[in-house]
Amino acid sequence: MLTTQFPGIIDTIVGNRGGVRDALADHGIGVEMQSASSVQTSLTATGMPSDPQVYNGQKFTLRNNALNIYVTKTLDDIGLGDTMLTVGGGYSVTSFAPNGRNSITFKTLSIYHGFANHTVEVKAGFLQNYLHFAGLITGGNPTLTTGLVSLLPVQAGLSAEPATTPGVNVQINGKKGLYLLGGVQRSLNPRGIAEEIRTNGIGLDWHQHNAKALYIGEVGIRRKASPTQRSFWARAGYLYNMSDYDRFLGGSDHNYSYYALIDYQATRPDNQLFFRGLYLGASYSAARKSVSAFSHAGEIRAYYVGPFNARPTDSLNLTVSYNRFSEDLHASYGLRGIDTARHQVGISGAYAVHLGPGVRIAPALQYVFNPTFLPGYKNVLLGSASLYLAF
Repeated sequence: MLTTQFPGIIDTIVGNRGGVRDALADHGIGVEMQSASSVQTSLTATGMPSDPQVYNGQKFTLRNNALNIYVTKTLDDIGLGDTMLTVGGGYSVTSFAPNGRNSITFKTLSIYHGFANHTVEVKAGFLQNYLHFAGLITGGNPTLTTGLVSLLPVQAGLSAEPATTPGVNVQINGKKGLYLLGGVQRSLNPRGIAEEIRTNGIGLDWHQHNAKALYIGEVGIRRKASPTQRSFWARAGYLYNMSDYDRFLGGSDHNYSYYALIDYQATRPDNQLFFRGLYLGASYSAARKSVSAFSHAGEIRAYYVGPFNARPTDSLNLTVSYNRFSEDLHASYGLRGIDTARHQVGISGAYAVHLGPGVRIAPALQYVFNPTFLPGYKNVLLGSASLYLAF
């Protein structure tokens, strides 16, 4: 029930050396360990001092360094077929506080069960739901994600790395890739993910101050690439958060977000490696402007998996993103005599190099118009690099 494709065991640094993973699998145990690091810096003048820092890359920024370990155990030996228990944890470090507090936490503690040959799937526990809904990560591949990203569903309370919240998800799978997906979770702290991390200890808190139920529904059609069909995924969803968020112009409101995304494999040049090819995609999302810093976001993207015959597992990504700042946020600053930006645009490109089993590096360039809504900051060219390791 994940929308993000982590490398399989065959594409890891350790692989099955010594037959350890085979021995674990004989007992229904799987172990995954992943490390992700990303740095970003400005390549042009920002127009303002770097202190205080107000956006990623304004000065050299460690956006994220994380190590995650996941252990999965099937429960067949106690009579629960098609059932898995997953425990995951790790650390996350950043040099820019709005990305989240440096932490060591649980990343998941969940149980999965499939009914009627996976016609109905249920997952419950402490979850990062941005990996289950919407498919927000480009192509389902962490190394393809770069550029200007505003995750409006996360802004509206959807749980996300590195914060988990308790919840239950149910998916009903129909014919020809049709599915219905619904869930209820405890919202992230209404003050944001950084506050959630600061106050959530090891990541297993049932309650957060003023964090209430978040309801999510999604419908989609997903067909994976195969020898007989091209990859296609269209989905749309809505989430409603019962928590009280502070309005920019006074008072409080519940929050909501809705989204629609589509990705399509436009070419399939290799009949054996059928995942290769050019993919085209687009996204749109919105959130309540009275309480959400971003009220609208859109993206068009083109990404190529295996752009060269000699490099069939490399990836190339080109993205144009648009974010609309909340009109209410703009008005609240206007009351103080501050004229803020109305929108921002990002144009980015990245190339993910598959250096060897379990090792990928992705350098990227991004040009951003209005990198922050505050006045005085110039449009900026940002350079970044991400390193992804799977053990």
